[in-house]
Amino acid sequence: MANLFLILSFLCLLMFLLGVINPKWVLLWGKEKTRRKVGIYFGIPFFVFFVLFAILIPSNEQESKTAIAITDAINTENNRDTEKAVFSSDMTENEFFTLLKKDDLYNECIEISDRVSEYKKNKKWIIKTTTYLVDKCNKWDMRNGGLSTDLLELNNMKDSYNYSDEMHEQREGRFKGIGGRLIGNIYDTMLRENLFKFSMFLPMNKDSLLNFFDQNQFCHIENFRSEEGWGNYVEKIYSQSKLFNSPKFRVGWDKISGKLVSIEIPLGDNFEYDKMEQKDWHYENFINAFTKPYDCSIQVIEMFNEDLKDYLYQKMESYKNYTQLKFEENCTGEKRSLIFYQTSIFKEYTVSIICIAGSPSIFISTTETGNIIILQGELQRKYLMEREMGLK
Repeated sequence: MANLFLILSFLCLLMFLLGVINPKWVLLWGKEKTRRKVGIYFGIPFFVFFVLFAILIPSNEQESKTAIAITDAINTENNRDTEKAVFSSDMTENEFFTLLKKDDLYNECIEISDRVSEYKKNKKWIIKTTTYLVDKCNKWDMRNGGLSTDLLELNNMKDSYNYSDEMHEQREGRFKGIGGRLIGNIYDTMLRENLFKFSMFLPMNKDSLLNFFDQNQFCHIENFRSEEGWGNYVEKIYSQSKLFNSPKFRVGWDKISGKLVSIEIPLGDNFEYDKMEQKDWHYENFINAFTKPYDCSIQVIEMFNEDLKDYLYQKMESYKNYTQLKFEENCTGEKRSLIFYQTSIFKEYTVSIICIAGSPSIFISTTETGNIIILQGELQRKYLMEREMGLK
């Protein structure tokens, strides 16, 4: 607007000067063409437009300052994006923890820990803390483990001590259990909002693998790691059936490059809940999986390059010769929770043989991916659940 008034004042001045020389040049209307008329028609407007221009100059400067401020804010935001924490597998614990503490969500973890780490046998404190945890569970879309029922019960009690010490201890366990799971959820969110660098990939084409799934009527049944990301990592689960005990492939890839970084290949699923407490049943499923593996799994293994493919077949052959005693010696847990887990390194790949609840599989990932998974799990436990939080 200031520029418009400047142009108008300049035009009026020009017409005024020409009219002073010869009024007929600028007064193209009326019979009386005098210098007095020139002053009225062009001199006065000149001063009016010039004054308006002068008034608007400070406002214009303010607009410039505002524009500069907005530009600075945008640049700051862009710089913040470029400085966004990037977790990588070669970090030391201190480097990882330093980045972790810069995240605002970390402070929410500290807050939750402070609220549940010291249990008080005081009705007012218990009601306040229970309400707080229920709200946090709703915020993070997590089941509150019966805290809502506790809260209703507490509100209906007439005094602080008409329930037993045993009930107090039960609530203490619930608080710490809920607090730990909440912190785990928030921690996972922190990791999803940051980036993970991937520089190594599996020797298998992702598009060929997904085409194989399509041709064999596999369906994508769920996201283990959603498209929104765990950094740059996407992991999806594929199966020929949506039944709980059907064989499932877990496939992970770098969403930037589209290359595979991990795959879990099922060798067979044999959930039989009436037999899960029998050690010989676990062993039988284990041996059968390596003797007569799931047909689609062999076809997927054939997609790897020769070196890795040969290595996988050698590993599978070695497990076919396990006796029941040797199998059980390498298991942890008891009965239903019996777990067999062995890991080896081949070149830049980590190969894990897993048998959980009688369901054997091979998990193959780049050592880089494996390191990141171990890093986030171990440091979550060490820095968020124990050292900093006092939770276990």
